[in-house]
Amino acid sequence: MLKDPIIHRVPRRETRPCDEPGSGRRPRRPRTRRGITTIWGLASIGLLLTVAAVVVDGAMLYGAHADLQNAADSAALAGGRVMAVDPDYARQLAVEYGAKNTAAGSPVAIASEDVEIGRWDKDMRTFTPVAPSEEHLADAIQVTAGLTEDSGNPLRMAFAQVFGEGEADVVARATAVYKPRDIVVVLDLSGSMNYDSQIRHIPFLGQAAVEANLQQIWTELGANTYGNMGFTPTYIFYTEMWYVRAILGLDGVPYPYPSGSWDDYILYVQRDNAIINNGYQNRYGGLTFVNYLLDRQRSASQTPDLWQVSAQPLTAVKNAVDLFLDYVEVAATEDRIGLAIYTGPGGAGLLEHALTDDMDALRTITWQRQAGHYTGSTNIGGGIETGRLELDANGRQGAQKTLVLLTDGVANLPGSASEARGFALDQAQYAANSNYAIAAISLGANVDTDLMQQIADTTGGVHFHVPGGQTVADYEADLTDVFRQIARERPLRLVR
Repeated sequence: MLKDPIIHRVPRRETRPCDEPGSGRRPRRPRTRRGITTIWGLASIGLLLTVAAVVVDGAMLYGAHADLQNAADSAALAGGRVMAVDPDYARQLAVEYGAKNTAAGSPVAIASEDVEIGRWDKDMRTFTPVAPSEEHLADAIQVTAGLTEDSGNPLRMAFAQVFGEGEADVVARATAVYKPRDIVVVLDLSGSMNYDSQIRHIPFLGQAAVEANLQQIWTELGANTYGNMGFTPTYIFYTEMWYVRAILGLDGVPYPYPSGSWDDYILYVQRDNAIINNGYQNRYGGLTFVNYLLDRQRSASQTPDLWQVSAQPLTAVKNAVDLFLDYVEVAATEDRIGLAIYTGPGGAGLLEHALTDDMDALRTITWQRQAGHYTGSTNIGGGIETGRLELDANGRQGAQKTLVLLTDGVANLPGSASEARGFALDQAQYAANSNYAIAAISLGANVDTDLMQQIADTTGGVHFHVPGGQTVADYEADLTDVFRQIARERPLRLVR
């Protein structure tokens, strides 16, 4: 029997009125997005202009500020170099160096009033201008460089003009501050540091000047009359010791100091070459007695009172060091000073005072020392070594470390003169290896200027020479100028 066939029915599609033929209605089409595209296009253009303004004009602002900062930095450093000497000249230099720079293609114009001189508070990191009467004590200079509407040269923008912001003020500021220093002053206390007060230097300084200085020293020692012996020399032809003592009335008169004797003094006046060559042989009195003390009994253990007298050139050196310490103290520079001398006991250098800001302590020690205080020899290398080791041990990180080395003679310790010279140069090289500069000061006609120049050159320092054959006043003036220059030649650092 046949089965009924399987019939699959397909559902009829429902028709909508709009689809029916003759309905008169058009089929629907997808909606258009043309209006939305236009709006987003306009928005994108605005966004692109904004981005362009930010990028291009931002780059212009950044570049202009960098240029202005360079100008302010160079102006502050230039003015700072002479600020302590001449504040007005410091302003002038700052203006001139600022003009050497350009910002946004135009020369940088820094006005004098844009340069301020004042004090820097390192803890608060603030700059405070000072009154004109105090500018010589300032430690900082601040320079402002700008492209501003007030100064008539604002920065002209590129894309920002579209939004009505066609100009912008750009300002940069730089503050340069003196960098603190650790300085060890190394003084020559060899016996020759009183030669200008001795008869031996009459050929250089003249008889009147030397005799006047000897009389001054005689007065400073108390102007005592020993027996019949006053200051003015008495000529005694006979040389017998007993006879000279009797004429001078020295029998029974105590010799006034720990070392030496009346007999030794009498022999000195009779036999010393400088005494003979300058016409003072057999002339006894305070004039030749003071000369004897300065020449033969000069150390502190022999004649302790000589530190109080105006022996030259040491007194000129003391006065110059005083001025140097005064400047450091009054200027509140954060500098520290140490004091070393040569030659100390045993023939080496000696640290008299470690690095300190106590300038009174340094003054006291300096004034209480005399020529040949410990020994009469000259160990220049020992002095450098002592100062260098103090900087190694106690120098501050970040401070400029310097030695100020003074001598009026020729190195003669340790060993022979050639060995002493080589030792000094070796010590200078060690200082250079540690980046310690040496300001070398040579004083007088008998100094080894070649050695002092080599010491300065080795360390990248500077050599000052105060020539011999001058009056004491000239010595002191020249030394004062040197120490003043050292005090004022201070390193600068930019703090902002």
